[in-house]
Amino acid sequence: MATTFRRPKSIIKAGDGRRLWLLLLIFVAVVYAGFCPALNEPLYEFMAVHPFKDFSDRYPPLIMGNCVGENMFFPVLNRPGPPVYLHGVYFKTKRGTAKGTVIINPSNSYNLANYINCMPALTILEMGYNVFLYDYEGFGHSEGEASYKKLGNDGLSAYEFVRQSLASPIVLYGMSMGTGVSSYVAARVPVDGVILDSPFVSPEVTLKEWVPLLNVYPTQMFSEPRYDNSAFVKGKHPPLLILTKGQDITCSPQQGVTLSKIASAPATSLFMPDSAHCYVAVTDTPMYLKAMRKFFDQL
Repeated sequence: MATTFRRPKSIIKAGDGRRLWLLLLIFVAVVYAGFCPALNEPLYEFMAVHPFKDFSDRYPPLIMGNCVGENMFFPVLNRPGPPVYLHGVYFKTKRGTAKGTVIINPSNSYNLANYINCMPALTILEMGYNVFLYDYEGFGHSEGEASYKKLGNDGLSAYEFVRQSLASPIVLYGMSMGTGVSSYVAARVPVDGVILDSPFVSPEVTLKEWVPLLNVYPTQMFSEPRYDNSAFVKGKHPPLLILTKGQDITCSPQQGVTLSKIASAPATSLFMPDSAHCYVAVTDTPMYLKAMRKFFDQL
């Protein structure tokens, strides 16, 4: 008796295969949209700003070196609705008549209490400049809610307050995220100098270093303002000092090196091999002090 062979039925029909591909494409689209910076701003707000409410800076006297700080509150500019006030502390140098004021634009975490008696601020006071520390909205004792998009305007508000009420000329000292704020401000108003400490090329580049998956998104998918240090240093700018930290694991040292290579004149740079993010190592201190003195002497 002849054996009849029948073709086995396909476990997955052709139509089922197309449906699986469609479901896969939908899944990929949902994931892409879910992590897209332009479509999921709350996620990137969470990554970009870490407000810290340490109210130890409420209680006077606030002392840095041999200088006593003065608490000040100033309004946020260009803001609709009821006024919002930021908290700042002003330290006047004891080295004779002040040569100007340095505004320290801080990082995206902690608050100004963490910057009192830091090496940059102490060095600036010793060189005869006043120091103005402040907190972004939602940080420390400042009013409002913290937001990545507000940082640049907060920096402009601090600049305008210092310009109108305190001493000039004005120099901006940015630390970490504050480097992007300093570039944002200096691109819009006249300042006498800019220092970028532990800088990034841009927040986009930093996020892509942290999460390589984000490299699938083009620049247009990242929220504005972009706080793009590379665009600032390549353009026309006041005297500029770029401080790159060799042990920086937050903003890779390569980013600071890249900025140093593409910066137009007048610009100087310093690579500190033993220093970490927003920190000056003891072994790097002599070269740091030398670079700071040279920079401020030319202003």
